[in-house]
Amino acid sequence: MSGDPIRKVIGNSAKSGDARVRTAVQSPRVLIIENNFLIAEMVNDVVRDLGYGVTKIAYNLPSALKEIDEDNFDCALVNIGIDAEKHGIDIADVLKELGVPFGFITGYTHPLAERHRDVPLLGKPFSPRQLRDFLERLVGSAR
Repeated sequence: MSGDPIRKVIGNSAKSGDARVRTAVQSPRVLIIENNFLIAEMVNDVVRDLGYGVTKIAYNLPSALKEIDEDNFDCALVNIGIDAEKHGIDIADVLKELGVPFGFITGYTHPLAERHRDVPLLGKPFSPRQLRDFLERLVGSAR
């Protein structure tokens, strides 16, 4: 399907190699995929305060796919309910196929798709300490 934006992202990222390799002094870079502006900004602030970098906040499916295609992050925090269609599930499929570490930050108590039962999940609301522990599980500690 040449018109499928998700397949396009997977194809483009596969050809570019793994840009997530970073130097020892660079902090892990986080892509935040969250539709709620206030929550996204809070997560952004906490992630930065913890010493991680934030490459971008994606507020919807098209912007998330665009950022994934940029291949400039080390892990992603994904809201399952990024929109009414729960496209966070599709975003998770893309990240999983690309081998990118990610976890769900969500109001749900469990992943909605059985195929994501092994994906780490951090339930909202969460504390900065819980987010730090979650990021360390996904990508290691900040430098």
